[in-house]
Amino acid sequence: TSQSFYENRYGWSTNRHSPFGFSGYLDYIAPEYKYNFRHSYWGNFTWEEFCAEIDAGHPVQMVVDTSGNGYTDHAIVAIGYGEQDGVQMYACLDTWDTSPNHWYEFGPMLQGHPFGISYAIFFSMEKSGHGIYLTSSNDNEVFHNNIINNTIQAHDDALNQWDRGYPGGGNYWLGMVDGQASVNIANESFFAVGGETGFFLQNNNLNSDFLEIEEIHEIRYVWDNDWSFVYVLEEGIDYDINITTGWVQVYWGFLILGDQFYTNYTCQVVVDVPYIPVDSFGGSGQDIPGPDGLGDSPYLIDTQTQDEYPLTEPFAYARCNIVLNEGWNLISLPFIVNDPNIEGTLNDIDGKWDRAFTYDPSANKPWSSYSIHRPSSLNSMDTLDHLSGIWVNITEPGVTLHLKGYKLGRTSVTLHAGWNLVGYPTLNESTIVANALWGTGADRVEVCDLAEPYLIKEVGPSYVMRPGEGYWVHVPVDSVWTVDW
Repeated sequence: TSQSFYENRYGWSTNRHSPFGFSGYLDYIAPEYKYNFRHSYWGNFTWEEFCAEIDAGHPVQMVVDTSGNGYTDHAIVAIGYGEQDGVQMYACLDTWDTSPNHWYEFGPMLQGHPFGISYAIFFSMEKSGHGIYLTSSNDNEVFHNNIINNTIQAHDDALNQWDRGYPGGGNYWLGMVDGQASVNIANESFFAVGGETGFFLQNNNLNSDFLEIEEIHEIRYVWDNDWSFVYVLEEGIDYDINITTGWVQVYWGFLILGDQFYTNYTCQVVVDVPYIPVDSFGGSGQDIPGPDGLGDSPYLIDTQTQDEYPLTEPFAYARCNIVLNEGWNLISLPFIVNDPNIEGTLNDIDGKWDRAFTYDPSANKPWSSYSIHRPSSLNSMDTLDHLSGIWVNITEPGVTLHLKGYKLGRTSVTLHAGWNLVGYPTLNESTIVANALWGTGADRVEVCDLAEPYLIKEVGPSYVMRPGEGYWVHVPVDSVWTVDW
């Protein structure tokens, strides 16, 4: 944020290129996710929206006025929020010094108001719902697959051959329509050099191997990488398109150097060229029977994806067994579980528990609870997550909760001033309190102890934290607890 590639100390070049950095990194490490950017000037976003982004684990990039002279001069990353003497504050990182974070008043640019905010970039992402996602990988043969129950069965923006030669080794695509399928093209770019009146999609003005356009989803305009201004073009007013050739005619006269266009669209492909198969969500004989244990039953990947014809398991679930006492237990989920619904998560001990509750100091009603003895409409706690501690009442002895899910690499837990009921989102069994909560300012940690009058006791800095255990953590000021071990 202090020295960009373009030797601009104050970060403007860095900020303009941030969306490319975010999206490029995400495309590289997790292409199965889709992302969204929102640029908002001060006054177009609220304190509540900002806090919600931080709580969701989404750092917010902001352009600020560090000196309080009314002019922006720095791009920073906001990572936390809180209040000091009734004043709303935000925490941020910069590279001007080695301090872990800085706190400033959450407010607009004003004379004499250091680090006032001009605008912010909000970044969010979610799974795209693809069964198979291939990108920038050519000359592969895709075979032995049958991926079902996805929003988009498959995505391929490269040149790969999808083999349908089942049962001799190919994919089993029941109901595939010969000769036609569809593929989604995301963020195809065009950069003007000056003098053009439009541009070709697929960068193809010779119409060679051109994939006919089915539907234009969006064309966005950006000038000279300045993502503080993004304009979405309207068909018939700003442009028209020839779907057979891919020519986009822009009604703005001649384009100039610095004009950039980003297009999302769907096009047609045919069997004779690399194509995307379509699954009809059913069919028999998708298996190779026998004692080899390979592909003998469907394999659940997540709530949206199920591989009906695996040669081997795509990955190994993370697993954790939590031994529970009769009565109240303070537990947590050490990873993301398949079914976050409370009855789904606790399905393994169905009939052996009856009540649960948790505490969120940031909520309007901090306490939420669930009871099997009352109508579901009266329960305020429907789902469980890996960030919170959960009190659950076990109705019989000798109970063990068996969990499986997705191991996390790095998790941020927001700690609010005062008491927090938190989980322990890791499978690490050797980290002590002092090391785990270092840097958060935590001054008291408590765990469940059925021998104590109030079922909790304080533990010291040498206490070893355990997967599946929940904790009461007290901090004097708002902070963020990062678990990356």
